[in-house]
Amino acid sequence: MEDTPHTRDCHKDPALHNVVIDRKRLMETAERWAQRLAEPGPLAVRAAKEVMLKTMSMTLEESLKLEWEKIMYLYTTADWEEGREAFISRRKANFQAK
Repeated sequence: MEDTPHTRDCHKDPALHNVVIDRKRLMETAERWAQRLAEPGPLAVRAAKEVMLKTMSMTLEESLKLEWEKIMYLYTTADWEEGREAFISRRKANFQAK
């Protein structure tokens, strides 16, 4: 059943989850996903988390404004440059949270 998408009634609302994980493999899978989520760079992950948490109580207009502010901030960081250069060079980025 591990990583099996959509079981039982989840087809009625796929936004609730995207896979079902066997309980025996739950922590292993969660750690693997956490590592994958952290790959884009710590500043981007931090900004995304902040936006997700703060926008839960904001209007759409306020949410989009905050998201835009975070994106504009990320464009000014050394990690943005590293990510761009790594993409162009087809290599893995070495983010420094700067």
